[in-house]
Amino acid sequence: MPNRVPCNLLTLTDLGRPYGPLPDGRVMDSKEPPKPHTVEMAYHHVVPKLLLSTLWRDTVTPDKKTGDDVMGKSQKFMESLKGNVKFYTEIWKGSGGEMDLRDLPSLETLVGQIGNAAIKHDAGERSPRGWDDFWRIFLWLPANLFVGPKDRSDDPGPLFDEKADNIVEANRFAALRKINDKILAFRKSCADPVAAEEAWDAMEVISPFGTVTHFDSDQWGWDETVNKPLIKG
Repeated sequence: MPNRVPCNLLTLTDLGRPYGPLPDGRVMDSKEPPKPHTVEMAYHHVVPKLLLSTLWRDTVTPDKKTGDDVMGKSQKFMESLKGNVKFYTEIWKGSGGEMDLRDLPSLETLVGQIGNAAIKHDAGERSPRGWDDFWRIFLWLPANLFVGPKDRSDDPGPLFDEKADNIVEANRFAALRKINDKILAFRKSCADPVAAEEAWDAMEVISPFGTVTHFDSDQWGWDETVNKPLIKG
């Protein structure tokens, strides 16, 4: 049976986005003539970060009995992730993010060790090198992100972003919906290993998507009732 990641690597804190600041965008209202509104932009998650944290915590924890198959699925995702680590970090750096490319070898080593169930880490020790960058990658996978106005009238809060169906490419959105639904099924079914396996399968599918979905002003409208932008459709 593979070794699980130790519990003290499961106290996961969102350290903030790895990407740099975004320029403001413009959204047109529906008046005649249309009036442009300058808006602050943000990176939006399609699958909520909390659910991704849940998938990690509840299938990789030493004291959760979800089965060897689930661990195997998560390790396959890690193998896929390792192949894209350099690409992800180059995206961070290109966007003005804080990633120091000199840390890349430590990050690649850590992802490989997690994938091979080779992490040895006692409670109370410092986290291994590369851990913070790994966690940023996991919570901020490019495939799960799209750029849009920060203050939206249709913001889903902590829920799956259904409206992103009108923003994100169809195959990518379908994989993200599967991840969301399978994690929810896993939680509801008292740690059903089949649901967890299927969630990790979908995670592996989105891993190669190396780009954030960029802002397209044509996909956005203006909600006159609250004077905020919203996704069209």
